Amino acid sequence: MVTIVLLAAALALAGNMATNTVQVSSGWWPYAIWGVVALLVIATIAVEVNRARDALDVTRVSRLTDPIKLGVHPAASVSSSRVPPFIARDRLPDLENALRTGGFVLVVGDSTAGKTRLAYEAMRRVLPRHLFIRPRTPDALPAALALAKRKRRSVLWLDDLERYLGFHGLAELPRCVVLATMRTHERDDLSHRHDPARSAGERQSARVGRDVLNLVTVEIRLDRMWSQDELALAGASDDSRITQALASADKHGIAESMAAGPQLLREWQDARDVRGAAIVAAAVDVRLAGYHRPLPLDFLRSLHTSYLDAADRPGSWEAALQWAAQPLHGTSSLLEPSGDGFLAFDYLVDATAQSPAIPTATWEALIEHAAPADLVEIAWQASYSGQLDQVERVFDLVLDAGLVMGAMEVATCLGDAGRTERAVTMLEQLVDRAEGVVSAEELLVLRGNLVWEMGQKVDGEGDPVRALALAGQVADDCAALLGAEHPDTLAARLTLARQLGGAGQPGEALLLATGVGITAAALHGADHWVTRRSRFEVASWTWTVHGAATAAPLFLALAQQLGSLPAVRVSEFVDVLWNLGGTLLEAGDAAEAVSVLADAADQAALAFGNQHERTLRVRLSHLEAVAATGDPGELAASLAADCVAALGPDHPTTVDALRLSTRHGA
Repeated sequence: MVTIVLLAAALALAGNMATNTVQVSSGWWPYAIWGVVALLVIATIAVEVNRARDALDVTRVSRLTDPIKLGVHPAASVSSSRVPPFIARDRLPDLENALRTGGFVLVVGDSTAGKTRLAYEAMRRVLPRHLFIRPRTPDALPAALALAKRKRRSVLWLDDLERYLGFHGLAELPRCVVLATMRTHERDDLSHRHDPARSAGERQSARVGRDVLNLVTVEIRLDRMWSQDELALAGASDDSRITQALASADKHGIAESMAAGPQLLREWQDARDVRGAAIVAAAVDVRLAGYHRPLPLDFLRSLHTSYLDAADRPGSWEAALQWAAQPLHGTSSLLEPSGDGFLAFDYLVDATAQSPAIPTATWEALIEHAAPADLVEIAWQASYSGQLDQVERVFDLVLDAGLVMGAMEVATCLGDAGRTERAVTMLEQLVDRAEGVVSAEELLVLRGNLVWEMGQKVDGEGDPVRALALAGQVADDCAALLGAEHPDTLAARLTLARQLGGAGQPGEALLLATGVGITAAALHGADHWVTRRSRFEVASWTWTVHGAATAAPLFLALAQQLGSLPAVRVSEFVDVLWNLGGTLLEAGDAAEAVSVLADAADQAALAFGNQHERTLRVRLSHLEAVAATGDPGELAASLAADCVAALGPDHPTTVDALRLSTRHGA
């Protein structure tokens, strides 16, 4: 319709131009042509704008009347209302003041803590005349940003901010109010405290997320469990749903109970509808696999069959889907409608994070279905599940799409999971292709990844001699580009120390790591990730130079420091415990080593999954300690079998596990 109207206007303009021009020239037709062309261009732009708006929700804040449409979990229906009365939370005044000031405001809390409802109510109270702009999908974010830049008195609504972090346009936010929510564990996962345990690719990804979070002007933390003041306000409500939720306030948050999270989990676990339970399991596994977009019905229908046993006698697809999508007591449902598909209720995802292994068929179907930009996170999750062939598939797909830095992350996670030689080949290929394609800083990250995968990551493995020259170049280039005091430059020097020691110069490695540690502590503080990494390297090379008995107290002190910090990535703690156990064993305290390494193995399984190379290696260290005090028995045979299945018979970890198993007659 827009094109037809503007084309009519163009022809009218052409006619007017003809009438006016004929007085001076009979060549009026070219002017008509240019008029038509110009307005056709305008018509095309208008159509694109309308298409963009189709992907957005745009209205005045005061006209918003249904918080459920914005992501608030519904409660049981009372008098046909699925929205319970709002109970003012303790952080409401802080959020209102932040919105009055403007900027980028983030509300952080657990699933069903009440984040979205709090943000909705505060926005309506403080900014009723502002224009509300919400992208319906992450792909619509560019259109939302463009509109927000033109409408300064607007609110850009980004519920579940983690879905948008990969979009670089967020680095240049418009001068409007940005109101976002984020689940606690997603927020914590980006913390720089976890960087020592990340690969270079993971650090780059986390840095992109932190670049967005650094733009946040006010962050509001919302507890899942309600305070006494909040409970007192809730107690004054005459709404039966709130009264019922108060009865379990000592176990669950009020919002959590009203959204029926615990009841839905039990409903799924106790399901009689076998097909319905399979549909929900498939949707939950997709989110556990790192994919958080709505699933089209056709895809979900095909996927769920992997979750049915041959002995099952499932009912009809239609009845099962109705059961899974039916709100419980009028509240949330196991499958939540979203756009043109469904998402597993996030409470189920959080509650089943340690569920049994995701079927290979699910990985294959998901990788085939997902867009290249979404495949990187899927690759990391696949590597934790031992699905390394799937990771290699992802590398090719991401690289074919021209996403060089994404392909780097995939190669890195493959190397972390044990396929180091393949990762080196991939990274060399990427470095060759990256010149002139990525930024200078990104190229440094790529080369740093190559050094790490090529050289020594673990004592006795890798090719540190080959990596040494490149490590020195990367450290020098980091200093030139970022400055000698930048954390990434200091980290590059620590990687150089690792290769020096591995190449037969442990004294020089210890000296370099000690110097970096002194500089890092002075510049960035004792608890900064690069300072902690320095302490780790110093302890490691002290072990080589001065012996295990001297190094053990250094690892113990570092473990105690990590334990005192408010949040530390599990994988960092694993590495420290692993090395502490190794020094204790070598120093002659095998009994204590068994205890420490058992803890490290449990934590590794939690961080990486049971089939990850790092988990298998820590389990091997634990059994070597057990063997020093007795007979590991069948545990050694079980580990060897797991290593063969996950890493192949020729991998160094597998070879060591087989040797241990043979030595003890397993």
